[in-house]
Amino acid sequence: MRILADVDKLKYARLKAGLSVKELAKRVDVNETYLSSILNAKRGTSVQTASKIAKAVNESYLNLFSIHIEQKQKEVI
Repeated sequence: MRILADVDKLKYARLKAGLSVKELAKRVDVNETYLSSILNAKRGTSVQTASKIAKAVNESYLNLFSIHIEQKQKEVI
């Protein structure tokens, strides 16, 4: 399971809250580089971190992130 950011919605919410990536990282208590990779959907995150990000920008994490369930393919012999 991967939790990925909706890049456009999250950027809009961050800017609406008046936060830079650096300020948001500080509020969420994560490394700025790590946060940037989450914000650009290059990396998934945990529900806990997604919730912290959403709270910092005054949004529901369900509006800003989507859950992707990856299924392993079975080998056919």
